[in-house]
Amino acid sequence: MLVRWRFRAEVPENLRHGHWQADYNALSAKQRTAMTHEFLADVEVLREAAVCVCTFSSNVGRLVALLRDGPTVSVDVQVGFLVGSIDPRLLLKGDSLARRASRVLRMAREMEKAYPKSHGLPLDLNWPYYASPLSCSERAEDMEIPQSGTDARHCVRMVEDYHLLDFSERLNTSSYVNVVFEPEEERVAMMGLKVNLADQTVYPESFRMHNDTLNMIAKLWHCPKPDDFDEKGCYAGAGTVGSTEACLLAGLALKFRWRKWYAKRKSQSPDQVRGVYPNLVISTMFQAAWEKLFKYMDIEPRFVKPSYKTFILDPNKLKDYIDDQTIGVVCIMGNHYGGQYDPVWEVDAALDKINAEKGLQVGIHVDAASGGFIAPFQDNLPKWDFRLKNVLSISASGHKFGNSCCGTGWVIWRQRKDLSEEVAINVSYLGGSADSYTLNFSRPAQGVYVQFYKLLRLGREGYYSQVNNQMCVAQYLREGLLSVKEGSGSVFTILDAVGMSSQKVCLPVVTAMINPDLGLPFDDIDFQHVIAQGHWYVSGYHMSMHHPLTEETMPLFTDQTCDQAMFRIVVKNNLTMRMAAHLLDEIKAAVAFLINHGKGFQHRKPKRLPTQKSVPVGCSAESRRSSAQPPYLGLRGLGKAAMALAVMAPVRPVPMSPPARPARLRVPAPPRARSGAGPGGVKAAAAAALAAKAAAKVCARKSRSLGYAACMAQDARRADVPYYASVGSRSARAEDMELPEHGLAARHCVRTVEDYHLLDFSERLNTSSYVNVVFEPEEERVAMMGLRVNLADQTVYPESFRMHNDTLNMIAKLWHCPKPEDFEEYGCYAGAGTVGSTEACLLAGLALKFRWRKWYAKKTGQSADKVRGVYPNIVISTMFQAAWEKLFKYMDIEPRFVQPSYKTFTLDPSKLKDYVDDQTIGVVCIMGNHYGGQYDPVWEVDAELEKINAEKGLQVGIHVDGASGGFIAPFQEGLPPWDFRLKNVLSISSSGHKFGNSCCGTGWVVWRQRKDLSDQVAINVSYLGGSADSYTLNFSRPAQGVFVQFYKLLRLGREGYTGQVENQMSVAQFLREGLQSIQHNGESVFTLLDAVGMSSQKLCLPVVTAMINPELGLPFDDIDFQHVVAQGHWYVSGYHMSMHHPLTEETTPLFTDQPSEQAMFRIVVKNNLTMRMAANLLDEMKTAVQFLISHGKGFQHRKPKRLHTHKAVPAC
Repeated sequence: MLVRWRFRAEVPENLRHGHWQADYNALSAKQRTAMTHEFLADVEVLREAAVCVCTFSSNVGRLVALLRDGPTVSVDVQVGFLVGSIDPRLLLKGDSLARRASRVLRMAREMEKAYPKSHGLPLDLNWPYYASPLSCSERAEDMEIPQSGTDARHCVRMVEDYHLLDFSERLNTSSYVNVVFEPEEERVAMMGLKVNLADQTVYPESFRMHNDTLNMIAKLWHCPKPDDFDEKGCYAGAGTVGSTEACLLAGLALKFRWRKWYAKRKSQSPDQVRGVYPNLVISTMFQAAWEKLFKYMDIEPRFVKPSYKTFILDPNKLKDYIDDQTIGVVCIMGNHYGGQYDPVWEVDAALDKINAEKGLQVGIHVDAASGGFIAPFQDNLPKWDFRLKNVLSISASGHKFGNSCCGTGWVIWRQRKDLSEEVAINVSYLGGSADSYTLNFSRPAQGVYVQFYKLLRLGREGYYSQVNNQMCVAQYLREGLLSVKEGSGSVFTILDAVGMSSQKVCLPVVTAMINPDLGLPFDDIDFQHVIAQGHWYVSGYHMSMHHPLTEETMPLFTDQTCDQAMFRIVVKNNLTMRMAAHLLDEIKAAVAFLINHGKGFQHRKPKRLPTQKSVPVGCSAESRRSSAQPPYLGLRGLGKAAMALAVMAPVRPVPMSPPARPARLRVPAPPRARSGAGPGGVKAAAAAALAAKAAAKVCARKSRSLGYAACMAQDARRADVPYYASVGSRSARAEDMELPEHGLAARHCVRTVEDYHLLDFSERLNTSSYVNVVFEPEEERVAMMGLRVNLADQTVYPESFRMHNDTLNMIAKLWHCPKPEDFEEYGCYAGAGTVGSTEACLLAGLALKFRWRKWYAKKTGQSADKVRGVYPNIVISTMFQAAWEKLFKYMDIEPRFVQPSYKTFTLDPSKLKDYVDDQTIGVVCIMGNHYGGQYDPVWEVDAELEKINAEKGLQVGIHVDGASGGFIAPFQEGLPPWDFRLKNVLSISSSGHKFGNSCCGTGWVVWRQRKDLSDQVAINVSYLGGSADSYTLNFSRPAQGVFVQFYKLLRLGREGYTGQVENQMSVAQFLREGLQSIQHNGESVFTLLDAVGMSSQKLCLPVVTAMINPELGLPFDDIDFQHVVAQGHWYVSGYHMSMHHPLTEETTPLFTDQPSEQAMFRIVVKNNLTMRMAANLLDEMKTAVQFLISHGKGFQHRKPKRLHTHKAVPAC
């Protein structure tokens, strides 16, 4: 490829000082096209045209624009197009033309070696993806990050190539997860994706929305109002990433509650009770969440097998399973196999007797993962929720029948005392103090946003109507299945609640099996595979389970063998009657094919049989016309919906008696004015005006007295009214919000969400958080694509999971992980994508714990039960993030904290010998602590552990917590080996949503090998239509984090990440110099504490950490400084140099040489903090310092006046 550049013009001022940046992403498509022919490379000494000719080949589709405001340079392209970039720092003043040409030629030759030709085709940025070499490149099993980035449009197409090979989300009847969204709903989801719900002080109104949603759900489940409601502002509970996390939290709360009771009963110490193995009673119909609880949290499962004729827990059997080590009984409101409800009301009565007889205090957790948003809208159902006194907690999936997006769950406790308070962890390093009730720390708010939207959008009426529709479609499918005959018998036997048991209220789920009496030559698994030819996914599975601890295969039921199979069809809101009719067509075609071919179809591709339109059994033409109705019939039409569905003869709608609607506010009509200009007309007009004014006041008073939900209900019939002209927009904010009776217009729901969101701090002006908040339009499109994919369904979305593995491989190779021996078998390195680095750290810690147990049992000759009672420890610096607090408290691991000096912020390897013993599971090294950005010297820790292990006969390894540094350190030159190149490094975790530039809720953990590490946390799941291993704490979770991470790795490539890191470090240095230039009485107001500013370590995160110079004796501290800077809309987090011990709650200093009272602050330089924005931030800091020096702490008693700001001049 021959390219000619013609250089002219002068070097701009900012280039002369070396401050340049790539801003190609900001250009429009038209500007990008023009930039193909205009490359900015300005050299001051070249005033006359000079030509530099070079030759290179490339298949890299990226063009970097180097200075938006600089003069352009013409490009003469003889062959092909310009796709490379030349670093402008190579073209400096003072070099001769010959030397410049030589440098360009040398770089061109290097590029030619690095990027070989792809099929001999030149690459044009304007070509479509399918005309580019990228579309015909072979699929690599062992993928790695490309050297250079890829065009955004092409990245989207590559993601679509994976996604389009999956099953269709809407034709997946195996999953309960909602996959349909209104356009307004997608807008709300993208709004919430940029909010990190862990930052309660930065996003207070988003967290208020979380609490308002929590209150609505708690009242839906009849939770008694807690005594501390006025203090906390909400019920005891939390929004979670799906029901798995909700179940784990509920189980942990039961465990900690039982420990306090058991210690008091047995007069034992906490250490003694920790060695006792508690148990939990549950039916074998449990979901995967409980397997994780049993294995990860050391709880013995006591399984009660039901009959296949009922699928439900038998309360009469409980007495044989419960003892004084039982922490609780789990009742399942809608098991995922058949949709039946465990009789919670009967279990409650049975527990009353058992507790009285045995002197116990065993309570109930209701796992309403699927039924939590179905049962409240079904009549004739006995009490199942908090109206029963033994029900202590309830969990549900918001992303199932709650109709939120994937990754939404809820857990509600009856009270805080002895329950939710047991899992709370206080976090204070984000600029304020807040309690965290979740396993995952950083997580996107989109689940809360969409759930709030959906509750307002549907209201009680909407949910009633939707449930009614789903139950009607389910009944239609049952009757359709029974109509499929072979000989004299029905091919299918219905197993679900309506079809089999006496319980007629259940989930909208159809469960059946191939009639065993017919002796047909195929089973339900064969049936699943054949029906998939028609693009429908119906999950078949055997009536067996793997014991979560022993891995033994055991039957689900007392009266069926493990070999018997069944299948299920989940009737979600998008499965309309028209689609159900098509599904029945495919079922009949599949049965006909299997009867003719038997199992022989497995050896050849089955021929698609022509399908006939199936006529619903007993349905008239009029009823068939009604089947085209949408899944939920709008917000006005409960009556119309019931009428439309009632005409179906065999399909009886569920009886509903919705509560009476609130009375509509009526404004008295003013008297009419008589026509004419006479005195009578004037008086009448005046009287009318007064009457209207008085009526408006009455209406306003009534609207305030009705409250928020009631006011919004008035607007349900007025969808054409703009939001700001509606009653809802002027209603008072309700502290105790409840689900409205009627739904709102979609536009009004969006505006309501925006009312919360706009009162938060701006995401881009939040320098406290590390989480990425900027996305390209193409990136948002990819995120919404991934939001509809449940990554737990590996058999339904195999190519999306392949994308997960390809992304995992790229990251593992970035960290120099050795290729595992079983790579060909698994197709990927040992690791997993997670919901942020918290989950990644918890998984890594669990793997270390299980690895240590095997080693310790072998060393001491103890049994597994005895080793389980030994309290292991982990060594870590006090610079740890919140993830590790959760590991210590939830997983029973003792933390051994090593305090660093405030001059280094890093772990001292020479101290390790005093902390490590034969109960140490590992040492954690932090690559980029969140306080100052410094890197623990992993290379020195590795060398020290070599000596300690040899001396003491141990096998202690290292986990590298690269939450922040995992995507910074690989792109910094001069850093010693810190990753898998060190042999004692067993695992590395990182946040993809920080400097990996993915969306919030993305994390990664990579292990050196599977044996004794990742295989220790793997749980096999087989009820989704296939067998797959789950390596994560969260089961159902959206694929959007994987989709966006994959997009970003392709989009940037190594060069893009390297350039971005250089930009961020330059901005950080600019801020450091700017802070030092702020003086008082000739001395700097700030003392720098970060790596570049304080310690000898010059490679670190792009973070600026400082404190108010204590030697100046100023009348304010860093916390005051944070509050005043916030007046300029910037959020800079200030915090004290102290920590709460996660187990004792004792406040201790972070450092050996600073007291707990000393404060500091930090500024995280993310990719969106440009030099221009950093200059404005410095302006605000100078203004804040001037104000605080003038007013001292008096500003806290008055609103500080905004002072005039001046443009900051870069110190350089």
